[in-house]
Amino acid sequence: IFNFRQDGPHHLALVVGDVVQVLCETEDWYYGCTKYKNTRGIFPKAYTHVVPQSHYTEGLVHEITSVLREWGHHWKHLYV
Repeated sequence: IFNFRQDGPHHLALVVGDVVQVLCETEDWYYGCTKYKNTRGIFPKAYTHVVPQSHYTEGLVHEITSVLREWGHHWKHLYV
């Protein structure tokens, strides 16, 4: 829901839209790792919204990400 800055050595900086795998939780905090940056740390529950993982959604996200990466390469080749 909100960006979270890394204020401490064990905090995980998050930007709205980051995909995070939650590995452990306490009353107010999660411990997890980002899916694509492969970094780990703690972050407050109040800054997040948990969405249950779905195999359908996972495949769709992977397909969209692949297409956007491919298009990005083509756009850079054509216009940069």
